[in-house]
Amino acid sequence: MPTTIQPPPIRQHSTGCSLCLTAMLLLLAFAVGAQEVASPLVLARVNLAGPAPADALPTHALLQDASGQDYRLVLATEAALTAAGQPWRVIEARAAAPGEYLLALPRRAGAREAAQVRFTILADDGRQLLLRATDDEAEELAALGFALQRLSPEPLCWSVPRGHSPKDGDPWSPRFSSPPDDRVAAALAQVSSTNLYWLLRRLCGEEALLSAGEAFVVSNRNTSSPALRRAVQFATNRFAALGLDTQLHPWLRNSVTNHNVVATQRGGARSNEFVLVTAHLDNMPSAARAPGADDNASGCAAVLTVAGLFRQFQFERSVRYLLFTGEEQGLFGSTAYAALAAANQDNIVGVLNLDMIAWDSSNTPPTLNLHTRTTSNPGFSNDLAIVTLFTNCVGAYGLGTQLSPRMLASSIGYSDHAPFWNQGFPAALVIEQDDGDFNPYYHTVNDSVARVNWTYLTAAVRAAIATTAHMARPVGVVRGGVLEVADSDWISASGTGTGAFRAAWGRQATAGLDPLDVPWTNLPVPPQARWLRAASTVGGAALQTEARPDDGELRFQVQLSAVVTNGITFSSTNRLRFEWLTGDEPDRTYTARLELHPAFTATPEGFLCFTNLRESLVQGGFVALPALTGLTNGAVYGTCEIAIRALATNRADCPVRLVSDAAGLSVVTRAQVGTRIADEVQTAPTPNAAVWQPVGTFTNRVAPDAASFGTGWRELTYPLGMGTTPAEEERYFRLRRTWLPQ
Repeated sequence: MPTTIQPPPIRQHSTGCSLCLTAMLLLLAFAVGAQEVASPLVLARVNLAGPAPADALPTHALLQDASGQDYRLVLATEAALTAAGQPWRVIEARAAAPGEYLLALPRRAGAREAAQVRFTILADDGRQLLLRATDDEAEELAALGFALQRLSPEPLCWSVPRGHSPKDGDPWSPRFSSPPDDRVAAALAQVSSTNLYWLLRRLCGEEALLSAGEAFVVSNRNTSSPALRRAVQFATNRFAALGLDTQLHPWLRNSVTNHNVVATQRGGARSNEFVLVTAHLDNMPSAARAPGADDNASGCAAVLTVAGLFRQFQFERSVRYLLFTGEEQGLFGSTAYAALAAANQDNIVGVLNLDMIAWDSSNTPPTLNLHTRTTSNPGFSNDLAIVTLFTNCVGAYGLGTQLSPRMLASSIGYSDHAPFWNQGFPAALVIEQDDGDFNPYYHTVNDSVARVNWTYLTAAVRAAIATTAHMARPVGVVRGGVLEVADSDWISASGTGTGAFRAAWGRQATAGLDPLDVPWTNLPVPPQARWLRAASTVGGAALQTEARPDDGELRFQVQLSAVVTNGITFSSTNRLRFEWLTGDEPDRTYTARLELHPAFTATPEGFLCFTNLRESLVQGGFVALPALTGLTNGAVYGTCEIAIRALATNRADCPVRLVSDAAGLSVVTRAQVGTRIADEVQTAPTPNAAVWQPVGTFTNRVAPDAASFGTGWRELTYPLGMGTTPAEEERYFRLRRTWLPQ
């Protein structure tokens, strides 16, 4: 079960005499008031001619204007500004609290002009606007097409890096591993555009997702929307199903509150060092229907995919997966989390923030921007190490024809990397070409799945996986995976709840009941009065997750049953959905046998079918089942048996015999169910002939059936279209088999 990260406690001090304390507070208030009258704080722009000076000026933003000039936003007295000896000018003579100021970057045509009519602009540097704005006004600006960032509530941290504890005596360095790595390349091959498509459909409300025991359509993910909480729960459940240490991190901004999702994969020798891969889960606008496909279901799908594929890795460093909320209103969630990380002195060696990685209309070249702090910022060199690694990974893993990464030392801070910069942590923003080919549907209801460039997104996800892996330093591979089976009618608001079962396998598992198995008693029961449950029963315990060792053939028996808490018999439409949470491995076959008992179906013979799960996944993983009727509490209405086998490519597994009958010659062989193969039958007059003549080519999707499901093999007969061979003519036949991509 996920836990909740608690904010750091507030230290309490002894109050002493209450009368004396009151007097002291009054005196302090008078003294502060007198100081403000004498020397009020101003909000000023301080231009930089070189590296950020090590002065005492409290800097709350380091920016770059449209001309390329670096400057700071400082809250200080005019005397302090003069003493610093830097060029400065006052923006507001009596400064407010830093959090009242909003930086707004126009991302959509007409946004700047609309804001100038509606709001009082304190400064416009040609790139971004500076103004005071309430949270409601910030929401309005976001709807106009602005990306938003509040001034850092505390002065920027210039330390490099924040929180490092050099107990090993070495100077700090990311020391990222160099690409390529065969293990990483194998993981990249598992990234599928199809899987990303179906994941985005759920995050964008085009398909129901499983949340809190029911099928729910996420109509929008605005921070104030109840639907966002369903998406948060969906992501939390998914991380937890991978076996990650999953927590909810609460944040509060005025009356707005929500949770970030935090999942941690512990490393080895350097487990106290953290690599963060992040995205924001919330979106705009706050309309009844707002998909937010590019902004930012694309980044969230990437983080979830990274977490799934990394389950097979062992790293030196710990990897932390974060999905933030409150980003669109001014980085609320990430600001709270970065402050907590700084307070805890977390040793964060790098943050890769993925925000809008699914739009590319030009393809000439398919540019992906990598934003760092400006060169005048002391943290620039550490950001540079991240983007250099990213660029190297694109080249090393053959992604250069699909992505053209470009570094921009811009200090663009309008996403969740910025609060980490403010705390002194190394970070980089990965985003589409936001300075030339930016998504025109930004913050509109038309940011839909249909407009995603799937080649571009898939390549960006692969590059993010490779970069994160080399930041964390892979040291080993742990074979295994997680396959989820969800049982429901998948109709939102139908009143029928949903159960899910996860078939997990890996070297750390043992046969029978295992500590990695999760019984139903550890999970919240869906609130519906009636629901369909998918569970495995091992040793008499109903398990939501069953773990098995990964060597040899794996067989999972999933029991399909009904739960009724109000005593009323019910009927339901039904279908199963299969999904790999970790990615399917190319050297395995996945098949399933589904059976429904006739007592609960409209047909007297019941229902029996076999499926190749890979082919089902192409269609979203759905397998339609007959409608169910007469369901009572505890009724077991069917079973789902899953078989996971190693792909057999040994020539001994392909026996060949020749059959001659009245119909002519045929070759009989066998093939493993769940595979795609191309068999070519060849003939020659001698066994050592230099040339063999093809006499038949047969491409086959070897589907399971009742006779073959248990063994995993089917017999295949290939008619050759040849007459019987004369007795006096010797002919030899052979079979050449090619295993096609699975």
